[in-house]
Amino acid sequence: MNPIEECDDFLPVASSSILKKRSRSCKDVEDDDAALTCPICLEEMVNSGSRCISSIKCGHLFCESCILDWYIQEIKKNERAKCPSCKSPFKKPDVRRLVTSRLIVHDVSELERVKKELEHEKRQNVELERKLARSEMALAQCRRWLLEGSKENEALKALMMKSKSNLCEKIKTTATLFTRRVFHPIHTPSFPVEMTGRSVALNWKEEMAITSVGNEKKKFGIQKVSLIDSSSIDFFTVHEKHIRDVKCSPYQPSLVLTTSMDRALKITCAKNKHIIQQYTLERPGWACSFDDSHSNYLYCGLNNNVVMVYDIRKTNATLHRLPGNSTCFPIHSIDVATNKSGAKFIFCSNTMESYFWDMSDPANPVLQRISGYNPYSLSLDSNETLLVSYRRSKHAEHGAGTKHTLYTVQDSGTNPLWSIESPHPQVPLARTHFFKQAGNEEFLVCFSKDQTLSINSREGEVEQFDVKSSVLDVKSKCIGPTRFLAAVTEQKLHLYKYE
Repeated sequence: MNPIEECDDFLPVASSSILKKRSRSCKDVEDDDAALTCPICLEEMVNSGSRCISSIKCGHLFCESCILDWYIQEIKKNERAKCPSCKSPFKKPDVRRLVTSRLIVHDVSELERVKKELEHEKRQNVELERKLARSEMALAQCRRWLLEGSKENEALKALMMKSKSNLCEKIKTTATLFTRRVFHPIHTPSFPVEMTGRSVALNWKEEMAITSVGNEKKKFGIQKVSLIDSSSIDFFTVHEKHIRDVKCSPYQPSLVLTTSMDRALKITCAKNKHIIQQYTLERPGWACSFDDSHSNYLYCGLNNNVVMVYDIRKTNATLHRLPGNSTCFPIHSIDVATNKSGAKFIFCSNTMESYFWDMSDPANPVLQRISGYNPYSLSLDSNETLLVSYRRSKHAEHGAGTKHTLYTVQDSGTNPLWSIESPHPQVPLARTHFFKQAGNEEFLVCFSKDQTLSINSREGEVEQFDVKSSVLDVKSKCIGPTRFLAAVTEQKLHLYKYE
């Protein structure tokens, strides 16, 4: 035997082809490690069962169950199924099982450990999120408690301020009761025989009361009564039919504005009994007014709910014609206010509603309502305060009666100031009035209550005068240092002096 053959150190050298096969085999083992993991479920594939190795047309490998489920989902969404890896189309018959001669077992212990750590981290995150949510809820509850406490604190402060204010008002009212002046009757002239009265105005310059009186025989006109000399009484005719309203000019005291059922608006000089100017109306006039901020403007409310505005410099033309929402109700009260910014408001009232025309833009007047029910009177004082008197029907929830509300006049409209109610019904259409007391600047509201003239403050009735009939109109005016009050019934004019 050849000694070389017997020695292990001299074994035949393997051919290069064999070495190449061995090197490829090692590389294949490394690639198999990835090839035997399903790209869909990321689990190892086996030779049998639902997780057996399967291939499709493009050559990619998957678990048989995974690729079949994928196929079904793709068919539901699209007309053709595509490979999850390369998006190549395939059909169900293209899915084929593969049987390999060997399988490489992977050590998945590290993977399982990482998965457990991941699950543990997820549970910790969930718990932390729950704790955070509970903390946020507790913080929100604390904020609500803090807000409620702040509101209660503000409410208590407001209540204390209100109590303090009420106490001051009561002290002020109590002090006023001992020093308050009252009205005293000074004169009660009767109207001419068979004549009845309707409206009254006080002329501060001439110191006289102007009353509209008349009848069908002697026509209708103005009765002048001196506030100084009770025996000085004079009457002259102005209209053919009932005079519904009378106003004294704030610019020329001898001028009187009247409107009547004879469809006329007239300016009359009470001193020389001469009609200076007149306008023919489209319908009977029920209310009229001068403009305290413009000496040339006149206003008249008609019985079809239309306001006519005239300029005395244009005798044959109408400046504005302002129709209300309905033509069924006559305007029984009209007054004009100009605020500090120069905007003009025309306040009107009929038997169904009170409203005002905003004349900020005279070319485009705007109509705005004032809330309330069945108003029967509206009056204005010094462009800042408005009185609207309402009456309830006997079928109302609280029964028949009246309510008198004071409003403040602002740029944006009106805001209620305070109200006073009376249980006595107001049957005839009448006018009410209000004014400020001298000294304490408190408002007093005058209205008819049954057959008496009632004067009321915010706290209640201050004075009451028995006039033996319903008061149809009441006015008050300071003439010099003295305030006079005039009330008209059908048969008499009642004059009072504030002392």
